[in-house]
Amino acid sequence: MFNFMFLALIGISDICLLILYFTVFYKERKKEIPFVLYLLGFIVIESFSIFNLLNFLNVYSIIKIILNSFISILSTFILSFYYTASLSSRLFISISYHISLGAIEGLSVNFILPHLQHIIQTNADYTDIYVNFISNILSFIFILGLKILFNRKSVSQNMTYNFSVFVTPVISFILYITTPISQVLDKSNQYRLLIFYFMLIILNIVNYFLLNNIVQVIFLKEHEKVITKQLFFQTEKYNQLSSAYKATRSVVHDTKKHLFYIKDCIKNNTLDNIDNYIDTSVADIENSYSRINTGNLVIDAFISNYINMAKAEGIQLNTNIKINAKTIPVKDYDLCIIIGNLMDNSFNAVRKITNANSRHINIDLYTDDFQFVVHVKNTRVAVDAEKEKKIDPNEYYHGYGITNIINTSDKYKGVYSCYTESEIFETIIIYPIITDTELRRKLNIPENF
Repeated sequence: MFNFMFLALIGISDICLLILYFTVFYKERKKEIPFVLYLLGFIVIESFSIFNLLNFLNVYSIIKIILNSFISILSTFILSFYYTASLSSRLFISISYHISLGAIEGLSVNFILPHLQHIIQTNADYTDIYVNFISNILSFIFILGLKILFNRKSVSQNMTYNFSVFVTPVISFILYITTPISQVLDKSNQYRLLIFYFMLIILNIVNYFLLNNIVQVIFLKEHEKVITKQLFFQTEKYNQLSSAYKATRSVVHDTKKHLFYIKDCIKNNTLDNIDNYIDTSVADIENSYSRINTGNLVIDAFISNYINMAKAEGIQLNTNIKINAKTIPVKDYDLCIIIGNLMDNSFNAVRKITNANSRHINIDLYTDDFQFVVHVKNTRVAVDAEKEKKIDPNEYYHGYGITNIINTSDKYKGVYSCYTESEIFETIIIYPIITDTELRRKLNIPENF
C-alpha cells in the first residue's frame, strides 16, 4: 500500500514535469479542448506508465529499459497533440524529454545506489521508487533552467525571479536526500514521511504557479506601458500626416490667391512687384509641400517631414526612394510604426554626435516584383570595439519602438536585421510581396492590395 501511494505521488510529479516541459517549447495548449479532458489525458497516460512500472518493478534487463523508453516516448508524443506543432517538433520534444530525464535519472542512480547497497537486496522495490522521486526533483530543477533559458528575452524576467524559482525545489532536494533512509524504511514513519513528500510536491507546484502569476502581472503592466507609449506615438504620427495633408490643401488654396494677385499686377502693369512676390511664394511652397511624392501618403508625409527636421537640425539626410506605391505589402497604420520608429531612432542617435559633419542618415526604400525593402543607416557616437563585443546582441532588439517594428515585421512575414560598426548603426527590413490571395490567407498575412 505504501509503495502504491508513493508511486501515485511520483505520478503527480511526472504529470507536472511533462506539462512544465511542454510550456517551454509550446506556446499554449489548444483552447478547444476542455481543461478537464486535457488533465484527464495526462492522468490516464501516467496511470498506464505506473502500471507498466509495477509489472517490471523487480526486473532489471535491457528489455525493461527498451520497453519503458518506447512506452514513455509514445505516451509523450500522444499528449503533445494537446498543443499545436509540427510532426517533427512533436517527435523531437518527445525524444529529447526522455533523453534528458533519462540522463538525470542515470545520474541519480550513480549518486544514490552506492549509499544503498546494504538495503537493495531486501528493499529492491523501494530503491526504484526512491531513485525515481529524487530524479524527479532534479528534473524539475533542470526544466526550470530550460524555461528561464528559452524565455530569457522576456521583458518581465529578472534575476530575482530566476533566483526565487529555484529556491523551493533546491530546498526540497536537500530535505529529501538528508532524510535518513532508515527512517523511511521504518514502517512506523512511512506514512508520516509520505505526507511530508506530498507536501513537498504541493509546495513546489504552488510556488511555481504563484511566481508565474506574479511574472504575468508584471508582464501585463509592462505591456500596458508599451501600448500607452505606442498610442502616444501613433497619435503623434497621425498628427504629422494630418499636418502634411492640411499643408497640401493650403498650398492648393493659396495658389489660387497667388494667381489672382499676379493677374492683378499684370493688369495694373506693376510687374516689379511680381518678382519679389514669386520669390516669397516659392519659399513658402517649398516649406509646406511634400518634398517626396511617391503616391504613398505615409512615405511622402513622413520622409518630407524628416527632411525638414534634418535641415533645421543640421543633419544630412539622404534619401533613395524607388517604389511602386501600389505594391507595398504593408498597411499604412503599420508603415507608420515602421518608418516612424526607425527614423526616430536614427535622429535620436545622430543628435548625440557633437561633430556636425558626422551627422548622417541614409534611408533607402525600394520595391521590385518580389520584395519591399526598408534600409536605414545612421552614424552614432563611436563605440569602443572591445565594449561592442561585450554587448549582448539581444540588446539591439530592445531599443525605442524596436519591439513594435519586429512584431509588425513578423505580421507580414518580413525579416528584420541590424548591423553595427564603431560609428554606424544599420537596419534592414525585407517584406515579401505576395499577391496570391490564397497564399496570403494561408500565411495569415493582412491584405493590402
